[in-house]
Amino acid sequence: MGTHYFFGIHVEEEIRASISENRELQKAVLPFKKQTHPRDYHITLKFFGELSDELRKELIQQANDLASKIKPFTIDVQGVATFGLASSPRVLYVETELNQSLKQLQAAIEDKASRLGITKETRPYIPHITVARRFNGQAFTLPETQINHRLHVVDFRLYEVRPNLIPRYHTVSQFTLKG
Repeated sequence: MGTHYFFGIHVEEEIRASISENRELQKAVLPFKKQTHPRDYHITLKFFGELSDELRKELIQQANDLASKIKPFTIDVQGVATFGLASSPRVLYVETELNQSLKQLQAAIEDKASRLGITKETRPYIPHITVARRFNGQAFTLPETQINHRLHVVDFRLYEVRPNLIPRYHTVSQFTLKG
């Protein structure tokens, strides 16, 4: 298997600490096989999978161009939800707001990637911070917990997935929003 890449938004230390120290949320991750390391918390903008060196360099060039045209923005981070069945969810995550600025950034990335021949995502974009995945079948109840932050988005990053390391996600390039 080759190296996988994705564009994502880095989550600030204060928010990472709040999520990882939340007692109710930490109890909720116990019935999951994979728990996300706090330094790996991010909001995915576009997952690519494997990329050739040439395509990765072209994506970096396109991302630099895009970042120069988009202003920094904030999004609300609040609430906890799951993907999958309520009784046996695939993913436990912290919800993030899909405001106009985030929609615009994600759509522009999707558009630039598709112009380079990368398949467009057909599922609706649901921004989130994955906390745990791969439910192991034990009893599960969605926690009623308070998570309420504003994330200041000043850049986005190209991450490389390193599945055998902790943290798993390594920043390859960082694109500062300057619009």
